[in-house]
Amino acid sequence: MCERYGTAACLDPNWAEWPVPNNTYVNNADGTVTDNTSKLMWEQSSSYETTTQMSYSDSVSYCENLRTGGYSDWRVPTMIELVSLMNFGTYLPAIDISKFTNTLTEGHYWSSTPLAQSPTDHWLANFGYGGTVLYAPGGQLAVRCVR
Repeated sequence: MCERYGTAACLDPNWAEWPVPNNTYVNNADGTVTDNTSKLMWEQSSSYETTTQMSYSDSVSYCENLRTGGYSDWRVPTMIELVSLMNFGTYLPAIDISKFTNTLTEGHYWSSTPLAQSPTDHWLANFGYGGTVLYAPGGQLAVRCVR
């Protein structure tokens, strides 16, 4: 059953449809990590490995052109998907670095979730301390693609 009011068959990617806590990651040894709880597959090393800053449109293009683990259907994750990676029991970074490499601790990650008040802007995740932000002027913006 979904966390929001409605039917059990909700397919809205902006809402979590998996149980928490979410810490069942498997390194697939091909540049990807699978979360056995959500069934999402993640890019193991974020875009920060090859670039230190990108626009939202660059992040969409980066994910669409990613060919990792034998897959080509990568995309920018939703905000709830990004938050599912956060480990709130640690910080700097607030993510399992044994599974997810090259994670920015002083920067932000793009999500595909737009802001309600400004649909052309998107929510950002910060894995330094584990949190979300509405706006990050300048600074380092990266992406960790999902499928």
